[in-house]
Amino acid sequence: MSLPLRSIVIVRIGLAIWMIALTLVWAVPSLSDGDRSWWRWVPIAGLTIGALGYAYVRRARGRETSF
Repeated sequence: MSLPLRSIVIVRIGLAIWMIALTLVWAVPSLSDGDRSWWRWVPIAGLTIGALGYAYVRRARGRETSF
């Protein structure tokens, strides 16, 4: 049984989740204080890698295969 879901939709959902994580880390200062100062960069890295993935998947449109 397979679920018909396009790759671009999955990438968009991932980008939205990283955006929520970034907003949460910036909105709650205690999440990025002290030893957790690096937590701010994790969603930024996720968004960056997700944007690269989005560009790759958009460029490869029409060459997708279903599993």
